[in-house]
Amino acid sequence: MKFQVYKGYMKALSDQLDHFTAQGTINADQADTMKASYEVKESVGFIQAVTGVGGFMIGLGVLSYIAGNWDHIPNWGRLSLIIVAMVGFFLSGVRLEETYPKTGQAVRNISVLVYGSGLFLIDQMFHLDKPIAQHFLLWAFGAALISRVMKDKWMYFGTQILLGIAWLTSLDLVSDSPGVFYPMFGLLSLATVYLILVQEKERDLLVACLNHLMVMGGIGILFMHLEVDALFGMLVIFAYGLVWLYRPLFARHAGKVNVVLASVVASLFGFILTFQGLWETWAVIEDGAIIALAFTLAYVVWQFVRIRQGSRVALFAVCAVMARYYFDTLYDFMPKSLFFVLGGVLLTGFGLYLENLRRKEAVSNDEPS
Repeated sequence: MKFQVYKGYMKALSDQLDHFTAQGTINADQADTMKASYEVKESVGFIQAVTGVGGFMIGLGVLSYIAGNWDHIPNWGRLSLIIVAMVGFFLSGVRLEETYPKTGQAVRNISVLVYGSGLFLIDQMFHLDKPIAQHFLLWAFGAALISRVMKDKWMYFGTQILLGIAWLTSLDLVSDSPGVFYPMFGLLSLATVYLILVQEKERDLLVACLNHLMVMGGIGILFMHLEVDALFGMLVIFAYGLVWLYRPLFARHAGKVNVVLASVVASLFGFILTFQGLWETWAVIEDGAIIALAFTLAYVVWQFVRIRQGSRVALFAVCAVMARYYFDTLYDFMPKSLFFVLGGVLLTGFGLYLENLRRKEAVSNDEPS
């Protein structure tokens, strides 16, 4: 398996290996072996940009022509035209991709545009009056299938945009039959998120961030539709962060990038759960002070354990809890100058303590066993 790197990095690596070869640090065979273990990662080039725009314009032109003559075509003819155009563009793109990858990809992606617009046209033809969120969700699901099967990175990003639009347009949705709509919407959302999560490039920072946003967005949207309490939603997302941190749902999501992001999610929502008012949103809890304090103590202990394991995210989380309690407790009772001086002293002392702790760990790790 070769490591994919960008062109600039490959050139710098090649120059450095040539330099070491000239110095005699390594021989030419070793340098060639190292170079052979890398390959230049494909980036968005001029050809791909041109073919992508060209494909979009072709699709837009076809759709505008059909729209101009739409009233003169019977419903069965319209439906057949949509299916033929969708399948035709997809198969043509796949066939063309064998010899002209960029152009074939652009032609293939036109089929997804036809599919999405066809959903809205079919609703109009047969007077289905389905929610717009449902159309965008079905569009996202179809795009997710294509991006998964064809391993198309840009289609994958398009899927996330479509899914986000589906969720946003569902916020003000008023359905006549929520008992039917919500389960379907929830199942399709989860299926689409699953297809997004099993993409091939999870360890890329941008992709990993989008994955987390998709999961948390899906949970939030579904809970809002089901009118779930904010406290329960926060607890679920906090639990999601813990599960993702300690037992990744997919093996490849155990990469360093995802571990850090899962740590951020768990730490952030854990910090939110330290506030007393959030616990009191449940009717069964009259005084949330004791529960919030107990959760905060457990949260801080957990973060100290993670600090000992070298987590910088945990360090920031503990500092945030300290600052929050310091402000809540002393801001209204102390002179402002003394308040800020004492706060600075406490933070500095805490930082020195943690730095000393890290140095001791570094020394112990360097000692021979």
